[in-house]
Amino acid sequence: MECYFVSDVHLCPVDGGNASTAETFVNFLRSLQGKADVLYLLGDIFDFWLEYEDEIPSGYESVLSEMKALARSGCKVKFFRGNHDYWTLDYFQRELGMEVFSEPYLIERINGMDVCVGHGDVVGCRTLKERITFFLFRNRFLIGVLRRLPRRWISAFAHRWSARSRKSSLGYLFDPENSELRRFCEKLGRTTHVDHFIFGHFHRKISIPIEGGAFLHILGDWSDGENYLNLSGTNISGLGFPNTII
Repeated sequence: MECYFVSDVHLCPVDGGNASTAETFVNFLRSLQGKADVLYLLGDIFDFWLEYEDEIPSGYESVLSEMKALARSGCKVKFFRGNHDYWTLDYFQRELGMEVFSEPYLIERINGMDVCVGHGDVVGCRTLKERITFFLFRNRFLIGVLRRLPRRWISAFAHRWSARSRKSSLGYLFDPENSELRRFCEKLGRTTHVDHFIFGHFHRKISIPIEGGAFLHILGDWSDGENYLNLSGTNISGLGFPNTII
């Protein structure tokens, strides 16, 4: 199978200042038609997505149309909620034909290999502040309260918060030799067989061997153009990633 992995595109509405990123992502999705069997969207595809029962965020029409076309072409599209686009309802499943996951991680059997995938924010938490923040993001009661506030307030606040988050390099520091994410992967690997761990969230393009013989891959963001990882047969490769033959 041809499986592609993408994270941290951080799409904004068309008037949000990153129209070129949206165009690049649309072209990428279009290029996968007839080629990809599965596309894993590992969170933060949208810079902010808060969905209501009667309304979805506007300004993403071209991207959503291309996602729907890709799913209809026969490619399975699997969307993992990230810390910027956790607040979905059923639009992605109902209208776009995608599968949506809320779990911090899943282990998928791909081309005879066990691959652990997820966004990486929860399992890579370093501090108490981060753990509290991610708990609040996922609390059903608080999400319900959020949806009852004036929508223009929430949208304005969310995009300001997202912009500050992207500009703060402290949020994306990652030490490959000493990180909560690496410790999580190595601990899980002691009890569960995993060949590859694939996460996003840290905006760092990293591919390293870890304890137990597995590989840890962290996807880069799309601030400078396409960023993806491709698992094809026994090869894992991607833009800027080393080609690893198993």
